Amino acid sequence: MDGDMSSFIIKAISFRKAPSLIWSVSCQGIRMEAEETRLHRESGGQRMEILWVDLTKNRFYDKKCYVFVILQVGKMLKILVLEDEDPHLKKLKNYLERFHLDNPSFEYSLKSYDRGIMLLTDYKRDTDLVFLDIRVSDMLGIDVARKLREMDEDVMIIFVTSLTQYAVDGYSVRAFDYILKPLRYSSFSAKMKLVLKSLSARQPGRMLDIRNREGGRKISTDNITYIESRAHDIYIHMGDETIRQWGTLGKLEDTLRDVHFARCSTSFLVNLKYVQGVKKDEVIVDGQALPISRTKRKDFLAALAAYEGERM
Repeated sequence: MDGDMSSFIIKAISFRKAPSLIWSVSCQGIRMEAEETRLHRESGGQRMEILWVDLTKNRFYDKKCYVFVILQVGKMLKILVLEDEDPHLKKLKNYLERFHLDNPSFEYSLKSYDRGIMLLTDYKRDTDLVFLDIRVSDMLGIDVARKLREMDEDVMIIFVTSLTQYAVDGYSVRAFDYILKPLRYSSFSAKMKLVLKSLSARQPGRMLDIRNREGGRKISTDNITYIESRAHDIYIHMGDETIRQWGTLGKLEDTLRDVHFARCSTSFLVNLKYVQGVKKDEVIVDGQALPISRTKRKDFLAALAAYEGERM
């Protein structure tokens, strides 16, 4: 670096916000003031806000000097809306923007649809929240919800309806909540706060993409009790549901090791969260007795003990 074009980055030891977009920065024992510029970056659904403090004209330095401070890193919620009436859609969009202004940490992307089939065709399994009008021109919102739930068991669904009797149907698709028309901001804001609280409280599991002859879907590893290998296929057990998929247990074992899965035998990979006990050469997982092989016993019991220790 040389001449007037030279620049360097100084780490801010401390900083505080002053009036009129001026920052007072304490750096290397010297307090300085500088104007700010805010930069926004998005990557992989993450939104990052960076403060750029320009000290170029500060009397303490004769070279270009910048201080970069990461102010905020947060997940941008991906939201879809199914609504075929423009006034209701416009109000919902306005309320989302108003909620963002009231809660600056809430960032979102939004895409709207007026036909259920279009939403289902376009659906990607990285969606966080879906607002569904209970009745659109081509199909009922509850039917859209059933299709969504087949593809993605983790997405949050909120019904928007003027018919309270339909809201009861939401339980069959594990809808998060419902909002009555005409929309009121106080109610909408309260629901959104519950959404954010619920999302932040979710277990730090992992979403697993499943692809088989029936198509693709996304499931939470938290809901898997155990995985079984049988006749060149794997079977993912989730309570009353079992999903068959191509693949190998060894590959899944590597993928799920850091979310508390352990191999109890050549044929079984267990979610330690659902272990109810160990009896001789068997482990009881969600009521099912699975064999513990001699070669896997030591490592499996060590993994189980470590998991139980973390929970205490």
